[in-house]
Amino acid sequence: MWTSTKQSPLEASAFWPDTSTYRRSSLSTTMADIIFDYVPSSDLPTALEIEQLGYPPDEAGTEASFRLRQSQAGNLFLGAYESNQGSRTLIGYICSTLSPATSLTHDSMSAHVAGSSSVCIHSVCVAPTHRRKRVGLALLKEYVRRLEQAQSEGSGSLERILLITHDDLRGFYERAGFEWLGPSSVVHGSRPWFEMRFNLSANKERESETQILDTNQQLPPGVLEALQRRPDVIPSSRLISDYPNGLSDLLQPDTTTEGVSVNKFDLLCPRDGCGSKILKKGVGKWVERASVQVNHIVVPPLLSAG
Repeated sequence: MWTSTKQSPLEASAFWPDTSTYRRSSLSTTMADIIFDYVPSSDLPTALEIEQLGYPPDEAGTEASFRLRQSQAGNLFLGAYESNQGSRTLIGYICSTLSPATSLTHDSMSAHVAGSSSVCIHSVCVAPTHRRKRVGLALLKEYVRRLEQAQSEGSGSLERILLITHDDLRGFYERAGFEWLGPSSVVHGSRPWFEMRFNLSANKERESETQILDTNQQLPPGVLEALQRRPDVIPSSRLISDYPNGLSDLLQPDTTTEGVSVNKFDLLCPRDGCGSKILKKGVGKWVERASVQVNHIVVPPLLSAG
């Protein structure tokens, strides 16, 4: 990601972290050792060090921009911490600001406008010693989950998450649910940027549809149980050929329509390990009609070449 060079400067202060923090090995770290929490001001020196190790100088953030984001949008500055014997160390973070704009520009990322609908991500960064361990993806998914929760609970008017990235990181963000929008107009550093988006309002629409179904419609019997069934609990099934009388063992008269039969059992998916219900018991109708004489068409033999 990028950090804007148009942030308002803050009062100068000593902000140089101990660069020995990430010299140690972290091969034993597992996701069970990682906790997510908002980054306090006391951890900003470590966050800035991670930023400077993760981005080239023409893209890395500054002391002023970090302090501004943490002070004005602290609930959008989420960190990944490695927990070890009661202590914790910041190993990655995501920081953002809010904007009313629906696309990322220099202006939309240069100020924090509280109560706005767009979350503008500035940085997604993990310490070098903890990369390629899925820490970054877990952090990003947790970040999105918290924003989805805030949006569903009516906290503010969040509608979307926006970011710009280089093309080689497209797959990383798509795995977290972001969609590719194409080239960005932002010029920051020497490499081109591309915009991506996560639509929070789509999640709200899905929840609204679910609420309508819950209040206005009645689910057919057995559907909810089937959806809640554990994936390792697969109902037993039999093939049609297993029944001695064939189809007659699988049908029963329809009590509502004379001369029509319905399926006596659920029809299940035949794939190994699936067992999903394709057709519920009593839904399929078997109708018998009088036989129809089919006139056979006689095709004259083809002439042989000669």
